[in-house]
Amino acid sequence: MNVNQLLEACRYAIAMDRPLLGWGPPGIGKSTVAHYLAAADRMPILDWRLTEYESVDMRGTPRERNGRTYWAAPEELPIINGKGNKVSCIINGEKVEAERGIILLDELPQAKTDVKNVAARLVLERRVGEARIGAGWRFLAMGNRLGDAAGTSPMPTHLNNRFWHVEVEANVTQWITDFAEPAGIDSRIIAYLKYRPQALLVFDPRSKEAAFASPRSWHLLSDLLKALAGRENTMDAALLGEYCAGAVGKAHGLEFAAFLRTLLSLVSIEQILLDPRGARLPTDPSVCYALATALAAHVKRDSIEAAFTYTQRMSKEFAFVFAKKVELLQANLTRTKAWTTFTALNADYV
Repeated sequence: MNVNQLLEACRYAIAMDRPLLGWGPPGIGKSTVAHYLAAADRMPILDWRLTEYESVDMRGTPRERNGRTYWAAPEELPIINGKGNKVSCIINGEKVEAERGIILLDELPQAKTDVKNVAARLVLERRVGEARIGAGWRFLAMGNRLGDAAGTSPMPTHLNNRFWHVEVEANVTQWITDFAEPAGIDSRIIAYLKYRPQALLVFDPRSKEAAFASPRSWHLLSDLLKALAGRENTMDAALLGEYCAGAVGKAHGLEFAAFLRTLLSLVSIEQILLDPRGARLPTDPSVCYALATALAAHVKRDSIEAAFTYTQRMSKEFAFVFAKKVELLQANLTRTKAWTTFTALNADYV
């Protein structure tokens, strides 16, 4: 399933009050799904990165009371305190009181065996020691697969049997539509990946290279391009290649840097808008897509007709890409004569 389908599965798991364990390669966005779901449903989320914990951190430290030992549960957990349905817990250093929420057991398959055993009781019995978890709180877990060389160890069968297991894969169309465009990922990255979908996730557990392409690392590269703020256009080509390779790996980092230089050397937005009938046309579909999206971001009311003229010279497909991006980015331009004329002539396709 893709990440969007994982989100839907998490909703079902919460509705059923059954814990879900999402498996997938590093960097695909598994943990982000849990946080997105919590934010969308206005629930607090306790993110326990289990690789950072020892079993005593979860079970609590031993204390003595009336000559007997008990375990003082960590204050992070949403423990029932006898005051109705609300429970108290500590999230990001702040006290939270809520009747419902999510406990994310992140990196569960990578955790130590004794930590997994504590997690098993936590999930099955909703308790650690004498402390009980609030009834409205639900468990989700995420982790990497055994073959990912990410420190994963086999899950105990008794813990495996407590979860609904789902596996997540990268899907470039879903990532672009549901995440990249709404999140403002650089349009040149979207253009590159749209026509090189295999580059969204390139993970080889045998590789010795630290950086590799993933949804997470393409987001990193997008942030880097924003930080450069146009300076990539004048940067030394070798240095730009190193910058990109450091985010998404050498193969696609160097190719993407070359893609940026191709865009720069071909034709500028200014040239297109000044001479839409004579400006040079690209032949690479990814470059066409990049130019269409760039035009949508930069076009104004007095230049939208020129932009439509140029994009229709490329093909009707890229004229539609331009139109859809304008609608998304500059909805006020949908009331121009050029927009009305284009949609009227293409009413069967709009």
